Amino acid sequence: MVHVVTGTVDACKTTKLVTLYNERGEGDGFAMIKRMLGRLVRGYDARQLSTGEEWPLVCREGYEPDEFAIACSIGPYLFSAPVLATVEAKLRAMIAAGVHPLWLDEIGELELSGLGFDAVMQEMVATGGELYVVVRDDLVERVMKKYGIREYETIESI
Repeated sequence: MVHVVTGTVDACKTTKLVTLYNERGEGDGFAMIKRMLGRLVRGYDARQLSTGEEWPLVCREGYEPDEFAIACSIGPYLFSAPVLATVEAKLRAMIAAGVHPLWLDEIGELELSGLGFDAVMQEMVATGGELYVVVRDDLVERVMKKYGIREYETIESI
């Protein structure tokens, strides 16, 4: 079963995903934790749910560290090539180990265009196992269609 945690921008979707993971205490995956500067989103860290380890996945343009290798970007946000590769490798290792449920925050416009977590999301869906994924409410139908997901449950973040 695919469970889609959904809501609008800034509707606590990540918080809901982490809460659900903590309640279930099963599986593994990643949540994207905002790094703020006042009210400005400076970036996002990929946090592995089972270990709490974090890696700086996304930096806002102008806040990236020296020698930041860019895999892709959307709007002002730049995705770290090595961190994206690390997260994908860890998710693939989870798939290979039969970990369920798998948890991923988030699938959006980047993946709809074939970038970001698109390839690993296809692999996660192909397992046929239980999956929790964060998708903004206005993208749910497009994401489900892209990945061929016909049956799913939506979970409102608020």
